[in-house]
Amino acid sequence: MFNQRIKRERREAAISASLVMRLKEAVQSVLQPGGTGCSSYTGQNSFTGSLGPILGHSDNTNALCNVLEAIFIHGLRDSLGERMSSLLGSDPDRMPVPNFWPVILIISHRDLIEQVSELSFISSEVGRSRAWVRVTVNQGQICSYLSVLLHDTRTLKDYYR
Repeated sequence: MFNQRIKRERREAAISASLVMRLKEAVQSVLQPGGTGCSSYTGQNSFTGSLGPILGHSDNTNALCNVLEAIFIHGLRDSLGERMSSLLGSDPDRMPVPNFWPVILIISHRDLIEQVSELSFISSEVGRSRAWVRVTVNQGQICSYLSVLLHDTRTLKDYYR
């Protein structure tokens, strides 16, 4: 029992370190000149946020959003339904469901939730979670929301291990 806990803690520490390193690399690749085409171009491939054009569509931008999603998923508790199905004998090697939408509903402004919820081509909470990451990155708000989440210990305890 004690050895399993130590192994789990070491694995969690390694995953956390890897996520931090991947985030650092993704941010650096986006900030490099020519990394995303973040010049004054505001055409179809660029979004305008409060800071002007933030990010366009590129592999670097996609990598940044993927790392941010992984950070939001890391340590996320299973929902009650997922816990019940695991008790009833589901696959022990299953991957976690990448649904952090319930957390977003707590930390986000109502206007942003409505903006993401009104996207007609997104029909699942996982899709809304992914869209939320992209919208907040493009609006330059992702750091604010991460800060809110980190300071909201109740939400962290309720939704994360």
